[in-house]
Amino acid sequence: MSYKPVSHFETKRKNNSLKQNDSYNNLEESILDICDVSEKYDDELIKLKNTRLENANRLIIAQLNINSIRNKFEFLKKNIGYLVDILIISETKIDESFPISQFLIEGFVDPYRLDRNSTGGGIMIFVRKDIPSKCLKTHFSNDGFENIFIELNLRSKVWLLSGSYNPKTLNIEKHLYLISKNLDYFSSKYENFILLGDFNSETNNCQMEDFCSTYNK
Repeated sequence: MSYKPVSHFETKRKNNSLKQNDSYNNLEESILDICDVSEKYDDELIKLKNTRLENANRLIIAQLNINSIRNKFEFLKKNIGYLVDILIISETKIDESFPISQFLIEGFVDPYRLDRNSTGGGIMIFVRKDIPSKCLKTHFSNDGFENIFIELNLRSKVWLLSGSYNPKTLNIEKHLYLISKNLDYFSSKYENFILLGDFNSETNNCQMEDFCSTYNK
């Protein structure tokens, strides 16, 4: 399996996302990294809108470190929800006291979520309603592992989507080890997978390089 992003642009933020996708039945993915909505969001929205226009018949998956969703959701719902097909959000910074009804976007299934607490961490994934999806059990984990695995059915092919957040650079080796253990478990069923998230690590980090070389085949 090879890394083949169709369309990718970087913001001025450090690029700390890992991406993998393949084309299938002439449908290709556009993988986007979007900076924090509070920093130069106008420029990023213009880029995202242009990408949507240029890829009208392609699936668009976006990843965003939102640094607390509670006061930014309405902006997200209004400005981004209609531009992407799947949206992965890290650092939601909410807990179970925030009801799921507070985070609904028309045309999308109820978000898949993994909360840490109201001061840090957390992942939320939005998937368009017409894309069959389901959340999968994470088989290898620990108390600090933040990752959601989702099965996607795209044009008669089943895909594995991983949305991940690694809070500390020093934890990257352990974080990637747990992702690897889960990928090895899922590999018998899923030939195609997409990994997205905020890894807080550069791709030239030795652990990241080893991880990429293992799965970039």
